[in-house]
Amino acid sequence: MAGLIGKFRDTLELWRFLLILVVMYLVSAAFIFMILTRLGRASGA
Repeated sequence: MAGLIGKFRDTLELWRFLLILVVMYLVSAAFIFMILTRLGRASGA
């Protein structure tokens, strides 16, 4: 993943690059939250 982001850093403007990073951060946070919620329900907590 870091190699993919490194290619964009050289070709995109800074604000677009940071926007991509923020969007990827939010998507990964939502995915982790979804997994933790399912694990919590499965464990009966």
